[in-house]
Amino acid sequence: MTGLPGRLSDVTGLVELYLQESDKATELPERLGDMAGLKELSLQTCFGSGVLPERLGDLTGLEDRNVFGCRGLKELPEQLGELTGLKRLNRQEC
Repeated sequence: MTGLPGRLSDVTGLVELYLQESDKATELPERLGDMAGLKELSLQTCFGSGVLPERLGDLTGLEDRNVFGCRGLKELPEQLGELTGLKRLNRQEC
């Protein structure tokens, strides 16, 4: 698997998304920004050479953002600054 299905964003009731030990997955779909109900997004040891979609800034309900051990992650998108409801942003070993 090199990414997540774009239709994942059609799961409108999802409030938590955890992705763990997926270093073969290299990208998240842009449509992830459509998941308005998402409160927590956690990536652990994921996305070996990936980038996060700019549309993560559209997740205005996001309160928790955790990134651990994603060493291939080059940078966090500037749009994360638009997450006015964000209470915690953890980035470790990236």
